[in-house]
Amino acid sequence: MRRFINLTNHELSPEQHAALGDFELCELPRELLRLWRNVDPRLDRIGLEAFLSPVREWINTRAKEADHCVVLVHGEQSAVHAIVQWLDRTGIAVPVAATTWRGLGNSPYRFVRWRPYLPRHQEIIEDLLGGKKPCKENVV
Repeated sequence: MRRFINLTNHELSPEQHAALGDFELCELPRELLRLWRNVDPRLDRIGLEAFLSPVREWINTRAKEADHCVVLVHGEQSAVHAIVQWLDRTGIAVPVAATTWRGLGNSPYRFVRWRPYLPRHQEIIEDLLGGKKPCKENVV
């Protein structure tokens, strides 16, 4: 089984859904989504690690149930950094970002591709998610 975890403040767009291929999409439960959306800016790094512990536990459980796991990580910058570092350290999943073209047509953005946070994961993402290339008509 292949899993794609959406660790963002929003649902995936139709284009992002289409780019998942045969990956099963896992969305954060409501209580963890509320936590992810409300990272306390007063926390130091140790406090942030403790704050993110429930999110890490949830990801860890879902990733261990999968043969391959990818996590879309987007949110408060220091929380994103902490999760990407943790995923790299544990190796349980490949962290990615969603790249977009901005300000095209009627939409404020248009999905282009998944980009791994770590260069060494590029080939893995291309193998797992097909390495979607930018559409020529979207080039600015």
